[in-house]
Amino acid sequence: MDEAKVHVIQEWEEPIKVTELRSFLGLVNYYRQFISGYSAKAAPLTELLKKNKPWIWTEHCQKEFEGLRAAVTEEIVLALPDFAKTFERSESTGHTPFELATGQQPQTPHSLPAAFEGKSLGAYHMAKGWEKELDTAKSYLDKAAKKMKKCADRKRHPADNRVGNMVMVKFNPRQFKALWGMHQNQIRKYEGPFKIVSKIGKISYKLDMPSYLKIYHVFHASILKPYHEDKDDPRRGQSSQAPITIIASHDREIEAIMDYHARRKQGQKATAMFLIHWKWQSREEATWEQYEDLWQFKDKI
Repeated sequence: MDEAKVHVIQEWEEPIKVTELRSFLGLVNYYRQFISGYSAKAAPLTELLKKNKPWIWTEHCQKEFEGLRAAVTEEIVLALPDFAKTFERSESTGHTPFELATGQQPQTPHSLPAAFEGKSLGAYHMAKGWEKELDTAKSYLDKAAKKMKKCADRKRHPADNRVGNMVMVKFNPRQFKALWGMHQNQIRKYEGPFKIVSKIGKISYKLDMPSYLKIYHVFHASILKPYHEDKDDPRRGQSSQAPITIIASHDREIEAIMDYHARRKQGQKATAMFLIHWKWQSREEATWEQYEDLWQFKDKI
């Protein structure tokens, strides 16, 4: 423990009320298993914590308070334990059983000296057997890890993604509220294409995402797939379904766009609104629609 903290404990003044005594006992109780006869020493002090007990600080309480304060600051109590060692030492020999058997206390449970220096050859061989079994277990774990990697690599392919290429992204449906409750067979496996803007780190890429996709635009290479455009028919790769976050769709056609404006909300970006005159309807029945909801008519906007 820091010497400054030890000094604070040594200078701890005697409590004059219950709250101060409770604070002191809370500190001492943390080290109770290292203080011999803790319960008997703390008994007079804990009596003062009882309900409706009058506060009477006697000489006996002062003596036990000073004794506990001194016991907490002893080096044996404040030393940090090394859990790799055996703590129980014999009072007659001053050594642990492992030190008497092997001649040395190991720093870790499975580290032993190369040569035998102790008195019990059987104990040394038993500990060496433990070390051998540990090495065997490690070798089997390494073998299993290599086998798992070999099976996983069968479905992997080297990614050759470069800045400027178009890629498809495999989104997690749980990231979009619009997809909650939908069956997984009704959700497209990949969305896109999106353009690679830059490379982040070794295996992540930043993509140029549309504004309606409110999602972080850096993705791992494992969920990206190269997009191959059909040069003879570029529209072949375009989906007729609504974008992943949009659930609105229209079964009518646009006759004309009568007006438009930007609608702003506090703390949000402006949303483009269009006054749509629908085909086979009068101009009085025109409705205001958001730009994102008119995804079917992007060629007319």
